[in-house]
Amino acid sequence: MTVKLIQYVKVSVVIFGMMFLNFAVDAAEKNYLDGNYYEGGLKYQSLTAGFSDWTEGYAKGSWQQDADNRWAWEILTSKRFNESGTYFSGAINHVFNDDWYGSLHLSTGTDVFFFPKYRVDAFINKKFHDERNLIGTFGIFYEDTRLINEESGLYLGATYYFSTPWVLEGGIRYNRSSPGPENSTRYKIAVTKGTNFDRLVTFVVDWGNEAYQYSAPIIFPVDVRSTVYSLTWREWIKKDWGINVVGEYYNSETYDRTGVMFGVFKHF
Repeated sequence: MTVKLIQYVKVSVVIFGMMFLNFAVDAAEKNYLDGNYYEGGLKYQSLTAGFSDWTEGYAKGSWQQDADNRWAWEILTSKRFNESGTYFSGAINHVFNDDWYGSLHLSTGTDVFFFPKYRVDAFINKKFHDERNLIGTFGIFYEDTRLINEESGLYLGATYYFSTPWVLEGGIRYNRSSPGPENSTRYKIAVTKGTNFDRLVTFVVDWGNEAYQYSAPIIFPVDVRSTVYSLTWREWIKKDWGINVVGEYYNSETYDRTGVMFGVFKHF
């Protein structure tokens, strides 16, 4: 326990040290304050059914290159099911015109069973109505895991921005796993209240079935049903920095998971 604590204190020191580096940014780039930020934090999750707790540290951020392009990245160090590894991801978000925008995401992980060899996600979004406050999303993904299975699928979603500070989002993800094939479908509803640079509170429910559930270096097509509830509170202490707190509860037929995340973010 002491060794594990020391390891994650070291991770947190590195992450929070990165947080407060003084980036030399031209004043003109302040127009992109919303798109330029970095964040670091820690996660802890407690599991039932005799599984060990998860402990994680993360650092992530984004850089607004210009009005049409935003780059994003994330590094996650994680100990799950008594194995430790690191996950890396990067993404580019591009605006095509006033109505269309999209994103491409690439990720990989070190040699632990719960992180992929590589994963690719691509999304295209279309704005509707004169106010452009309804957004439709179509996505595809492919994942080559470190076990015997491969994952691919589709995502369909919609997001509606009300005139008041409320946002409603819904989506369906269809997943095809092989060998099998084993198919799974998950649904998501998210409600957000608030505005950037003040406070954002988001409640998400994600439910459906999982064709393969990762809990050991071997997997079984158990086709378990699960539901995930999460509540995110993102609070700006000042205009350019704040805190991010997330509570999460995962319920399945095999085990439950309860966790909390705390992070600090800074715009530049």
